Amino acid sequence: MVSRDHSTALIIATLGCAVGLGVSSARLSAQVSADILQKYKADLEKQTTDPDQKREGGTQPRDWSYDLPAGVTTRQVTFFVDGGTALYGKMFFPRDFSMRGRWPAVVVGRVDPGRGLVPQVPGRRAGHALVGAAGVAHAPPTLGSGPDALLTAIPASAQVGKDIEFFSEGVVCHGRMFVPGGFSPASKAAGVVLAPGAGDTASSIESYGARLAAQGIVALVIDYRGWGRSGAFLYLVELIRWDDRLRFSQHTAKVRMRRKRLVPDAQITDIRNAITYLQGEPGVDRARIGVWGADLAGGHVVSVAAMDARVKAAVAQVPVIAGKDQARAAWKPTAAEQADLVRLARSGPPSVTAATAATTNDPEARLALAQYRPFQALDAIPPTTAVLFVVAEKDTV
Repeated sequence: MVSRDHSTALIIATLGCAVGLGVSSARLSAQVSADILQKYKADLEKQTTDPDQKREGGTQPRDWSYDLPAGVTTRQVTFFVDGGTALYGKMFFPRDFSMRGRWPAVVVGRVDPGRGLVPQVPGRRAGHALVGAAGVAHAPPTLGSGPDALLTAIPASAQVGKDIEFFSEGVVCHGRMFVPGGFSPASKAAGVVLAPGAGDTASSIESYGARLAAQGIVALVIDYRGWGRSGAFLYLVELIRWDDRLRFSQHTAKVRMRRKRLVPDAQITDIRNAITYLQGEPGVDRARIGVWGADLAGGHVVSVAAMDARVKAAVAQVPVIAGKDQARAAWKPTAAEQADLVRLARSGPPSVTAATAATTNDPEARLALAQYRPFQALDAIPPTTAVLFVVAEKDTV
């Protein structure tokens, strides 16, 4: 697997060439220079033989922004506050941990002025000491301090990201914007929208945004609708009578919110709306916009670049781009897919409980992905749009 530093270097080379970062305003070309590939030739060849970089067995601890010490294990958890609001956390268990023991524990967070205690995320410095069960204060981990560092340092030349809100089909979506040092409304900086992979959120790719900002590019990492800190999809529970002669009417009704929908078309719309938001940011050159995506979002990058000429550079990291070996023909559902289509079309409002909601979200995602073939859109990408694929051997999800 290409390391994060090398992958980021490739990304910066592509985005920089396409949006004019440090280069002349000569005619754009979709052909990326092979010089950077030669520079990292040894590292790229290593991934074909190095067992660790091959990621045998799937996701490894080094896929995160830190290495786990030997014997340490983790588990994602959900807990509830304010009468039912779900929050996310990750528990780290020491070596030889068992449920029969009585182990000390600590909650790790940071104090964000004006916003209280928020979870620690990669690329953000802890603002207070940690207090263990014995009441002994410990200094927060140092950013980028050796192989056991918990966090990835934000480059000094990039300002800490700021939270923003943009709208996608009326739903409030969350994003985090990283800007270069010295950036101002008078700047003419290039911009890039970074989209997370399937099931991920903006926090999983913040370190990429920070590194791009350190190279002079305004980077906006986003949460799709129904994921992370973005709003949900809303549906009416009951039938509301309205008059089509009225363009607007106001009603009181029960609604249900749906989250964690995996629908490529909706996520592509979110990315394009994020591009529009970024183009409206003072100091961003709206003529120099790029998109970056990993995993399923790598396929989204192809789709967006093919349908939106505003995109001048596109980077797909370990992309999912089905369609290469499939005929360019109308989608024909299998018998099982046809049954799911009928059931979803006739099942009424979304389910009430999380358990029954899976009966809607899961088949919906399978059907959407079965019809999603971004590879077939490659020919529609303008020849002046620079495109880079960052691939890894035996990449698994």
